[in-house]
Amino acid sequence: MAQSSALPRAGFLATFLRAFAWMEVVFAWLLPAIFDLFVGHASPRKRAERFKNALQRAGGTLVKLGQQLSLRADVLDYAWCEELGGLLDSAPPMEFDQARAIIEDSVSRPLSEIFESLDPEPIGSASIACVYKATLLDGRAVAVKVRREGIARDMATDLRLMHWMARTAEFFGIFREGQAIGAVAQLAHVFREELDFRLEARYLGLFRKASRTWRTGWMTAPKVHVKLSSTRVLVTDFVDGVPATELLHAVDTNNVSALEAYAEQGIDPEKVAERLLIGWNFQVFDFPLFHGDPHPANLFVLPGSKLCLIDFGAIGWFPKPSQQALRQVQQALLAHDVAGMARAAMKLMEPYPPIDIDAFERDLQNLYADYVFAAFSNNAEWWEKATSRIWFDYISLARRYEVPVSLDSLRLFRATFLMDTVAFRLAPDLSLKRAYKKFLKSEARKMMRLLRDKGGQALGLRPAEDVRRGIDLWRTADKVLARTEALAEMSQSRFTALPEKLYYLVSMLGRVAATGLVIAVVLAAGLTLGEVSETGFGSWMRRFVEAGHARATELVNDGDPSDVDSLVEVVTSPFYLVVLVVILLLYMLRIRKRILDVDPK
Repeated sequence: MAQSSALPRAGFLATFLRAFAWMEVVFAWLLPAIFDLFVGHASPRKRAERFKNALQRAGGTLVKLGQQLSLRADVLDYAWCEELGGLLDSAPPMEFDQARAIIEDSVSRPLSEIFESLDPEPIGSASIACVYKATLLDGRAVAVKVRREGIARDMATDLRLMHWMARTAEFFGIFREGQAIGAVAQLAHVFREELDFRLEARYLGLFRKASRTWRTGWMTAPKVHVKLSSTRVLVTDFVDGVPATELLHAVDTNNVSALEAYAEQGIDPEKVAERLLIGWNFQVFDFPLFHGDPHPANLFVLPGSKLCLIDFGAIGWFPKPSQQALRQVQQALLAHDVAGMARAAMKLMEPYPPIDIDAFERDLQNLYADYVFAAFSNNAEWWEKATSRIWFDYISLARRYEVPVSLDSLRLFRATFLMDTVAFRLAPDLSLKRAYKKFLKSEARKMMRLLRDKGGQALGLRPAEDVRRGIDLWRTADKVLARTEALAEMSQSRFTALPEKLYYLVSMLGRVAATGLVIAVVLAAGLTLGEVSETGFGSWMRRFVEAGHARATELVNDGDPSDVDSLVEVVTSPFYLVVLVVILLLYMLRIRKRILDVDPK
């Protein structure tokens, strides 16, 4: 029985009660952080580590939330993103009887008609689902992923609570209007995506089809058993290979016996590393979708150094213009063209908010210059050559200028970081340039196959020479187009004019005055109530509201001097003045961000 992937509506009471669980996590992080401050051990890295540990102890959807926050390099510092990225999404296994009921309800058949055997002990237990190993009636080994009962409701509650917090943060001026709310909306999209296993099955099928089109023969994904899968259950072929985590451990510890055993299977760490980068280029530049979470646990190495990616719950994609911009970044990098890298990268963030676009581009060029000098140096460390360093600095710069970053760009940043880290740990001397050139050669062979299929040979085309000339011509045309666009679009964003700022300032000050007047009227009405201790709280509140309404009506209709005297008494009281100052400060925080926006020159 199919079930909708839409998140249920979270109730107010459930969300309110959920806030106490969040408060427990905050205090579990805050108290040790305060202690670190007093003993002199405080640092951003230490605070981030404390927060990660607090989320890990809380478990459940808070761990998944922390993993998603690790993507938000446009909001959080690098240390926080790195620490939260290390969260282990583990949870106690669900009851097997519950898993059995979900599977049978999903396919409307008893297990005996589907599987020859199903191991009741899960091989993986995360916050969203448990994974079991099973054998089909025809003898094939499969992995069965079962979504936990009630997880959609828990996620919906957490999202509503985060929406409250985002609105509060924007009201206090901590974030630009729409920035925090937008991040929560993107997170809701991610959660919906991960809850619907039909989407994961679709992505797996598309990736397998694309890998056959590439004809690499060394990168694939497990086959999906569509008739046995649904929103809550996903059945795929069981991947029997070497987990990348084990291969990394053998390389990091120089375990000679393990490396020799892998070599007997045709597994070469350097070849695996290079294929990771070549395959990543295929995903980003040649395929609409890319794996959004390729950490080592989602990568298996098969005999012959073949790669198999699993867990396609998080997927990113780019439209053709963005893919073209990414290609221009890569080509400018190989040509040591720092300005070209900056121009191409800036296209990924359009449209821009009101910022100093010239200063932003200068800072971006400086950022890329530092990387280029390291990437082609013979004495730089591997982490200095990895492209993940570019993305960290790129997103950090966007955060400094408060430039919004799309969810897919953030996923690309995280995925590139993970892929590069695995590749360079396996082969520290890996060459990005050589890997990219091999990718281009594979693309050239693909182009020749297309030409051959369409009668290219009949036209007298010479495969190697003509395809290479075609690629060179395409690169030249691409550079000309990029420079033409730069000249035609001197201003890459729409700025706000000064008159609109003045209007905004006046309107916000008008809100402050209106809010202060309403509070003054209500407090003036309270002066007529006398002692309130003799009546119940509910009765007093009713009388207070009625008196406030009556006093406001009198002010509008009669203008009684006694009412004015009451108002004067209220607005000159210290309590009212303190309230008014607090309200004014809150609004000034919002006004400040708007006034500091850059106007056109």
